[in-house]
Amino acid sequence: MDMWEESKIPKLCECGCGKEVELSKITDKNRGLKKGEPNKFIKFHHVRGKKVKVKCTKCGRSFMRIPSWNNRYKGHNFCSKDCHSEWKGKEYLKKINIPKKVDYKLGYLIGAILGDGHITDRTIMVGVIDFDFINSFKTKIKDTFKEDIKISKSNDSYKKNQCYRGVVYSTMIANYFRRFKDINVLSKSISNVNAKKGFLRGIYDAEGDVSLNNRTVRLSMEDKKMINIISEYLKELNIYHNIYDQYTNYRGRKVWYQRIVIGRHNDRIKFKKNVGFDICRKEDALDNIINSMNGGKPNVSYLL
Repeated sequence: MDMWEESKIPKLCECGCGKEVELSKITDKNRGLKKGEPNKFIKFHHVRGKKVKVKCTKCGRSFMRIPSWNNRYKGHNFCSKDCHSEWKGKEYLKKINIPKKVDYKLGYLIGAILGDGHITDRTIMVGVIDFDFINSFKTKIKDTFKEDIKISKSNDSYKKNQCYRGVVYSTMIANYFRRFKDINVLSKSISNVNAKKGFLRGIYDAEGDVSLNNRTVRLSMEDKKMINIISEYLKELNIYHNIYDQYTNYRGRKVWYQRIVIGRHNDRIKFKKNVGFDICRKEDALDNIINSMNGGKPNVSYLL
């Protein structure tokens, strides 16, 4: 075969994809390119490497796979998405410890996630402005599931202050908490008194606040079914409260919601003993109201 016939043979990409490469338009010694000669790889194919024959981790079928892709699945090989999802659902997710019963810490996590959390297919995200809240959330996740969360800090343009965001990367934990969006599942799972106290503490940390002007502990939500469950748990703790229907203007339309208000002095004391807050800002405000009603001087140092 002479030089003319050899030049007619198409040069294929060395990654093993089977596609024909183009002629180089530049000369670059560092990249091994010479103008007018065929390239070794198609653009971005040099990171792949040549395909090798491997066996599927799930079904055992042999197929061709680029070695660099194995890093995606921690050294495992899957011939299809079905094998990957089946293996991940039955084998990989078993490593996470899922509690059988809801205790105080797990009840707190359920309340905090239903209040301020966002659940996707693989993650749970919580965004708050209080670092002690996100730190408490991280501690309870680690104690319950033996998993750590990633905390980042960003600026919240709406509230004009810093916002802390915590993300839990786990498909199984996300699936576990997603089922509590069903009110029936929530009411059946949270059965003991300690779990109810933890649930109330978590959801009041997320959605509750303390009004110094009205001397009340409040919680506002649009979901009426969730408001009814919170009201039932407060009644079991003998905490008297009122429920009001209110609305706010949001982007030119009325948004109706319900608000639970605890206004009596004895009920505020019961709330502090049985529920309370993990957020120091809210706990100090509640102590300030109780002390002022008992004849003590109000402490406003936390507001400075």
